[in-house]
Amino acid sequence: MEQITDYSKLTLGKLLCEKSIMIDQKLITDYMEAVQDTSKLISDIQGEKYIPPMAIAAFGLQMVIDFLSIPKGTLHVGQELIIESPLKIGELVNYEASITANSVRNNWRFVTIEILAKTSINHLVMSTKSTITMPEISENP
Repeated sequence: MEQITDYSKLTLGKLLCEKSIMIDQKLITDYMEAVQDTSKLISDIQGEKYIPPMAIAAFGLQMVIDFLSIPKGTLHVGQELIIESPLKIGELVNYEASITANSVRNNWRFVTIEILAKTSINHLVMSTKSTITMPEISENP
């Protein structure tokens, strides 16, 4: 998919970007170190360990940040998050992101991005909406 830097051209409802990530133990360890999480991972009775729910969201948001090349001065102003079911470490997660709102108010652009995370059998694991705002760059000074 083509990378977008003209945010006025972000189309509502259209698939923005997608990526599949195998969330393995190393990725979880790196995530937990980065966020300074010292808690133990949740595991089931068989000893299978689960991905921290916020890690699922963080990896999806990172995909969008990388794709949009978000400029300096951008603020993250809102977040909705629904975790539908747990995922075991080592599972493949398929992310897809789309734009649900894109408007300008008082020289600030507000963009809301919906990210869905699904398993390899298309079972919804997480849905999240993130709203960011950035100074609107006008071509006419």
